[in-house]
Amino acid sequence: MAGANASTVKPVVAACYDNNLVNSQGMFLGDEPLRFALPLLLVQVSIILTLSAAAHHVLRRLGQCRFVTHMLVGIFLGPSVLGRNPHLRTALFSERGTYILESVSLVALILFLFSMAVKTDLTLLRRPTARALAVGLAGSLVPLAVTLPVFHALSPSLPADLRGSSLITELAVRLSLSSFPVVADALAELDLLNSELGRVALNASLITDVTSWFLRACFAAAFLVTQAKSPLFTAKVLASFAAFVLFVFFVARPAGRYIARKRTPPGDLLSEGSFVLVVISALLSALVTDVIGFKFMIGPMMLGLALPGGMPIGATLTERLDSFFIALFLPVYMALAGYRTDLAELGMIGVSAEHEEKFCALELFVWSCSWRCAWRARWWGASRRGSSSPCRSGRPPCWR
Repeated sequence: MAGANASTVKPVVAACYDNNLVNSQGMFLGDEPLRFALPLLLVQVSIILTLSAAAHHVLRRLGQCRFVTHMLVGIFLGPSVLGRNPHLRTALFSERGTYILESVSLVALILFLFSMAVKTDLTLLRRPTARALAVGLAGSLVPLAVTLPVFHALSPSLPADLRGSSLITELAVRLSLSSFPVVADALAELDLLNSELGRVALNASLITDVTSWFLRACFAAAFLVTQAKSPLFTAKVLASFAAFVLFVFFVARPAGRYIARKRTPPGDLLSEGSFVLVVISALLSALVTDVIGFKFMIGPMMLGLALPGGMPIGATLTERLDSFFIALFLPVYMALAGYRTDLAELGMIGVSAEHEEKFCALELFVWSCSWRCAWRARWWGASRRGSSSPCRSGRPPCWR
């Protein structure tokens, strides 16, 4: 960190290109296919899926879940490995090309969060075990209580562009988040759903996620209120979010029950029209929360938790959505997360005094994650036999 007034924001890259370059006329007519949006998107998706499948075939034997595999593939394609070749990076993952790829992957993320929320059984929060409650609350609140004071104590030494932003608070909340969808999917892939370890992990992760999402919504609202230039702006922000919550629970939830119980015969999946309506509702919920200033991920999560799970909505999403669209484009989102990681920048960190803040932040991050893992391992109390010999099942016990 060269100085207190230094900036951590990378220069904005302007990608100037003809937005009409969608379909290529073919290389035999002199076109370069990778300069066009559609061929470039197809090549990018094909490369990511091929490498992800090959890497997962190897890493799953080492006990790694597919999310880890996708992240490693992204790091491999990014500036740390293949991206160090400027010609290859310009041809395959140029600035203009990643815009379209990221937009498609975000749609997959929205539908994935919605699908996982629909299958989540919140009734487990009414009767959590003491261990799951202790692990969940500790894993959410303790990292937050540690990181927030330290980050704000170090704020005078932070770059000027970070002092007045919400990045510090957002990072602290992220450190206390233990993504329930990722945990549930990883345990399902490792066949640990009905083991003692799996049950405690799912319950604790669900408690942590609910607590963290609540805190995240509160911090987002607080940030918008602090940026308000008038009391009217504050009233608009709070009223908009309150109206969305009321709409979800008093309009969308009864409508979902009506579709599931009145419009669908018992034991059948949703009709085509009802399925399309549910998917459009998920996309619109993300749009609404993004428009009113909250994270776009909050809308699908709230809507999914409000809708009835199981048959027929949850089963229809699994049958028609999870097996194709999410399975196709969610790896792209995870790979892009790894793609943004540049391990070469770690070589810039020296041992001089000017980099002490970086080491402090890194140690704090490692300590928070390690403490949470150690706490969970201490309170799970599962025997080695119960933790490593799973009972095969079709769905997590936390799913409806």
